[in-house]
Amino acid sequence: MENAHVIDHPLIRHSLIRLRDVSTQPQEFRAIVTRLTGLLAYEATRNLEVESAPVQTPLKTAAGSRLAGRIGIIPILRAELGMAEGISVLKDLSPNIEIYVCSVDGRLNEQGYIVPGLGDAGNRMFNTGWENTGSITEYG
Repeated sequence: MENAHVIDHPLIRHSLIRLRDVSTQPQEFRAIVTRLTGLLAYEATRNLEVESAPVQTPLKTAAGSRLAGRIGIIPILRAELGMAEGISVLKDLSPNIEIYVCSVDGRLNEQGYIVPGLGDAGNRMFNTGWENTGSITEYG
């Protein structure tokens, strides 16, 4: 899909498998989400325009650069849209935006979870019922 970028990087793939793992505890899950957010932001901002900006260091003036304009970054971790469907919706609403994702999963199941997905990311992040949901097959 034009302007939609799936970032294929070893650190992202490694983090994604831990994020998907049913045994990953909430504290680690939150840390991984934070790590992936940073990695995606890094990739998404790779080609931003910059302008020259000298800076005074404690020793002398050095050459540098700073962002030439303002940007907006919107993190989305939602099952209700489903990322493939969600990407299409976003592209229809704003055809010129660039979208960066770690993965695009195949479908939503009957409960509205992305498959293979993460399960209920909110519950997994904040330990609000993930262990009490019954069989993991509810999410598959």
